[in-house]
Amino acid sequence: MVGTTRACRSSAPVASAVHHRPAGEIAGNLGLMALIDRRFGDTALLMTWHLTKDGHAGNPKRVRRLTRLMSRVPVCRRPNISRPPKGR
Repeated sequence: MVGTTRACRSSAPVASAVHHRPAGEIAGNLGLMALIDRRFGDTALLMTWHLTKDGHAGNPKRVRRLTRLMSRVPVCRRPNISRPPKGR
């Protein structure tokens, strides 16, 4: 019987992991990223509204994904509303 660590070391890498190359972002997404960068302070829903008002296609999931891809994160902490405040 071979241990798990030894078995994992001896196995060959999966072909999809070796041959996969990330395709990168399409030009449309790069344009949206520039618009999102200009209005970074807005929430994803508000940013989606502005994009659709200006004639761009987008939804909140796409806006959040592109914002994460640009490594844009808010500086302040998010409120933890699932716990009651101290003193209650």
